[in-house]
Amino acid sequence: MRVAHVHRIRGIGGSERHLLTLLPALAELGVEPLLVGLDDPAGDPDPFYAALRGVPAVRLENRRDLEPLLVPRLVRALRGADVVHTHLVHADVYGGVAARLAGARLVSTKHNDDPFRVGPFRYVERSLARTASRIICITESLRRFTVDRVGIPADKVTVIHYGLDEPPAAWGENPSDPVPAGARVLLAVSRLVEQKGLDVAVRALLAASPDDHQVLAQGMALFEGLYATTSRKS
Repeated sequence: MRVAHVHRIRGIGGSERHLLTLLPALAELGVEPLLVGLDDPAGDPDPFYAALRGVPAVRLENRRDLEPLLVPRLVRALRGADVVHTHLVHADVYGGVAARLAGARLVSTKHNDDPFRVGPFRYVERSLARTASRIICITESLRRFTVDRVGIPADKVTVIHYGLDEPPAAWGENPSDPVPAGARVLLAVSRLVEQKGLDVAVRALLAASPDDHQVLAQGMALFEGLYATTSRKS
């Protein structure tokens, strides 16, 4: 069985890291994986392809959000695929249309509870879901969001959690930090954006700690060069 995974590639984030683990594992199980990358030249897609570990890939430039001519190029790239598996909004839209034109079954994984999914775009997502064989969510919370707020039929939605065989290699050296020994530490491996709810976790940890302590929250933000440290003594 040939399964083509479609994803817009800007760099290596959570969903990209998921594919770097999933696709080689599928090959070991006898599935023929193909990665069709929608490359955003404003990002840095090359490290993702370097980490694919022998999985074949087709790279298509996707410079703009609205790019109708991407559809025929995708149809050509998807010929021969039995299943097209899309990830995130650009792949969902362009890959969903192209999968139907190519005569392949469609599966879509939802990785985030993006706010735009409950706006007018929900009607586009519902339409695409009608042509999909299955919708996958990575958490139970995301399944509830997809069913209750986006309006995808519950019988089409299933949950498959992320899995890693081992932690990914560090991107560089970790500098020393001022956290004292024995302090309670909140470690978040995510972007520092409101969607992740880290402010709620930090406030909860502060409220739960009666003694002097320091909370350190570190991560890479969506905006270029933003690195934040949140600390407080009570």
